[in-house]
Amino acid sequence: FLFLGYDNFKMSYVSSQVLSLDTAMTYAEGDMDPGGKALLMYGTLDEYLTGEHDKMVRYIWRFPSADRMVVEIHDLPIGENNTKVIEIVFTRAS
Repeated sequence: FLFLGYDNFKMSYVSSQVLSLDTAMTYAEGDMDPGGKALLMYGTLDEYLTGEHDKMVRYIWRFPSADRMVVEIHDLPIGENNTKVIEIVFTRAS
């Protein structure tokens, strides 16, 4: 389950995700970019392949249309360039 919403007290967007496949729980927080076209969030996750705990990641949520949403996950310890490791595209069924 993924919960994403605006926290009025923090005045920023927050997300929490609970995964039953690997029993993990993640949290991220962020704000819209200055142009209002993308939601930039930062959080941590555990990387089972490398054994790393609390690895810093950036999530970029884009909303190109009312029927389409794109989420990118960036692995920040990789460096400054080419950090995108996953892109997920959601399209509303008609």
